[in-house]
Amino acid sequence: MKQIFRRLTAFALALTLAGMSLTVSFATEDDAALTAAFGTNDQVKIAEQVVEELTQQEEPAAEEPAEEPAPSQQEEKEQQAPEQDPADGEPGDASQQDPQSEQTGPLSDASGDTSGDTSGDNSGDTSGDSSEEPQEPAEPLEVRWKVNKTDYKAKAAFPYTKKAIRPAYRLMREDQETEKQDSWQEHWYSDAQCTKVTKDFTNCGTIYFQLTEEDRVVAEGSYSITPAKQTITTAKERYTKKYAKNHTIALGAKTSGDGKLTYKSNNTKVVTVSAKGVCTMKGVGEAEITITAPKTKNCKKAVLTVPVTVYQSPKKLSYCNVYKKSKYYKALTALKLLGSKRKNVVAIALSQLGYHEGSSAKQMNGTSHGGGNYTEYGRYYGMNQQPWCAMFVNWCAREAGVSYSVVPKYAAVRYYHGYFKRQKRFHSWGQVRSGGYRPKVGDIILYANVKGGVAHHIGYVISSAYSGKKVNITTVEGNTSDAVRKVHMHLTKSSGGKINGHYILGVASPKY
Repeated sequence: MKQIFRRLTAFALALTLAGMSLTVSFATEDDAALTAAFGTNDQVKIAEQVVEELTQQEEPAAEEPAEEPAPSQQEEKEQQAPEQDPADGEPGDASQQDPQSEQTGPLSDASGDTSGDTSGDNSGDTSGDSSEEPQEPAEPLEVRWKVNKTDYKAKAAFPYTKKAIRPAYRLMREDQETEKQDSWQEHWYSDAQCTKVTKDFTNCGTIYFQLTEEDRVVAEGSYSITPAKQTITTAKERYTKKYAKNHTIALGAKTSGDGKLTYKSNNTKVVTVSAKGVCTMKGVGEAEITITAPKTKNCKKAVLTVPVTVYQSPKKLSYCNVYKKSKYYKALTALKLLGSKRKNVVAIALSQLGYHEGSSAKQMNGTSHGGGNYTEYGRYYGMNQQPWCAMFVNWCAREAGVSYSVVPKYAAVRYYHGYFKRQKRFHSWGQVRSGGYRPKVGDIILYANVKGGVAHHIGYVISSAYSGKKVNITTVEGNTSDAVRKVHMHLTKSSGGKINGHYILGVASPKY
């Protein structure tokens, strides 16, 4: 109705200016019909501008505007005033203006927008003028991400955690939070790594964010999840288990990432390992299980090495009550035998270092320092109160589970000499000093009182080393100065094997 009223009022004013008296039809608003009725007269356009200005200056009292009085002759003359200097800011005679300078947009619309009106106003009132462009922000907004209760600036990156993160953002200018405008449009999009654009962001990749207003970017930023460092954990840092044939050990390995774990044993004679991380005992000793989590889209590669020890305990022989209360019994039963039987025999012998014979059965705890050849080793053999170096060798072999065919059960040293010579497992001192045979751990060393004489003393070899013209041998022996002792020998190759008042006959190498 307002539009029709404006047009009709303008037409009436144009008729007055032209001095014509015509009847106007209310049935049309078409510009072509008006042109046919009044011709292409610039006065029609001038009249329309006058009515538009009058309408803007009034405050409508209701939805339907009241009928306004016709403009006076003075007002009509003011609208047709001669053209002023362009510097004055007033429009010139409408009839003299170039048609290209006329408004190209609509004259008005339902919202009262007059952004195309540049005619000015004598009263100085510009409340109806909305021709100014929206002001651009002084500077682009800074995007801050708010993730997990922490603020981050745009282009933030976070390690992969398996959990979805929903990034929020804050819009900041000069450290002051800015409210989002209704006219701003929010956009999320992803890079090629992301399979789905979502605000719940889980896998590695980057998502981008923009606030736009029409074609203008108000603020933007990006958010990335980067490959995380994987951590592999097991139920224990190392595993030590007593040997039982084909018993299993579950490692309980887990990874913090998403890689599929793989397993490998470096000693399958001790343990094998399945694809699920379950080890199976195959023998006594030490092994390392390497657990690998491969590199994935979300995680870096990780490797963890887990030591696994499978041990044996000494055999449970019969022991007297006095010995069972001794520190040597505790040392024996605390042993975890890890290596070959060669090494186990020596480990058992070394657990008894310092044990001293007693003068009676009540002094077989190893600490009485008697002199009657009373020992736990002779008691077990059944020949107590007798020289016990050979019986000690026998006792250690039995505790290690070595069979009689490997280390025979003899109380007399000379029998060991003959036994290993028959097996062709005895190596003379001449062979030893020349390096033709170098003693190994678990070998049995034999001594005589005279060079080339009958064997009368025996012990176990711990190690041997050669340096120039010297041969260095370390042993552990029973009944050496009435006790179990460690002996270090440094011999020259020309010495004839003489050491501590007796001679080395040679060494036997049992077939463990």
